[in-house]
Amino acid sequence: MDFLTLVKKRKSCRDFSKKEIPLYDIMKCVEAAQYSPSACGLKPWNFYILRESLRDKIAILACEKYEESSFIKKASTIILVTNKQPKHVQHFMVDIGIACEHFVLQATELGIESCYVGYFNNEKVYRCLGLNDVEYGILIALGYKNENPICPPAITPS
Repeated sequence: MDFLTLVKKRKSCRDFSKKEIPLYDIMKCVEAAQYSPSACGLKPWNFYILRESLRDKIAILACEKYEESSFIKKASTIILVTNKQPKHVQHFMVDIGIACEHFVLQATELGIESCYVGYFNNEKVYRCLGLNDVEYGILIALGYKNENPICPPAITPS
């Protein structure tokens, strides 16, 4: 599939089937993220793969204050992406954003749906995972789409 077709195919989906994603496919997405550019080549991110009982625990904690993020409970896998350098390193959020986009575009090519989740109870999630020095994180909900998914219509550029 050419790049523009891939970009047009990728959209945020919040309704996933129960089918598990093979770890091999998730690792392929992580590999794609590792090839993304970053300022000074620092690669200021960590990717955490949350599956099975840990995914369930994190999904409950993450949505505790944010009902609009409760769809992550349906995801077969949750990815937590965090900074690994202190916030004062310039551009780390841009670098993380680029890496995440590489990740979700690879997922899309593999037929895996995704949705970024910025609204979540980060303090409880970090504490549960023992990540005491994390200052920034974003979740990515992953899964195969439900037969009749509740996905927003594609946005056509004006």
